[in-house]
Amino acid sequence: MNAPVPAAAAETLSHRTASPLKHSSDPRLDERQLRSALGRFATGVVVITVGSGDTLHAMTANAFMSGSLRPPLIVVSVGHRARMHERLMAAERFGVSVLSAEQEPHSRHFAGEPQSALELRFAQLDGVHDVGLLEYATAHFGLRTVDRHPCGDHTLFVGEILAFSLDERRPLLFIGGRYASVAADR
Repeated sequence: MNAPVPAAAAETLSHRTASPLKHSSDPRLDERQLRSALGRFATGVVVITVGSGDTLHAMTANAFMSGSLRPPLIVVSVGHRARMHERLMAAERFGVSVLSAEQEPHSRHFAGEPQSALELRFAQLDGVHDVGLLEYATAHFGLRTVDRHPCGDHTLFVGEILAFSLDERRPLLFIGGRYASVAADR
């Protein structure tokens, strides 16, 4: 059952929403403001990987979501200009490591800010030996590429989950252009 909204809160809410909203068809759509608005959605942070060993390539992303439980699918969105895009277009398999709160340096490293003191350690999941995954992540997914969908200046890559692992570490979050973490349990 929904709790009633106090009158003062309702007035504040209606005042905030009284201004006209810009729509995507508006030719004056400000890309910077749009990026800021989209950044208000808190996300986890993942590292997408293709290959293993000497052929491993990795990239930080936050455009990751569950696609389906039956069949088990995930979706990642990668920009056409990213080097990872070409690799994913050719890859039969890829991996996703959901970063833990302690792995902010890993996120920065694979986002193009090299971290010289960072020790990078990769492992494989049983049954998916050709995809490296970051150790100490809060979750790992070994995936078979099942579909690719153009989406503006990005492509949505759909992967069927072949194997996964789960850890109890707290996840790394990203919101408003900054890293954050989940508060400890109360």
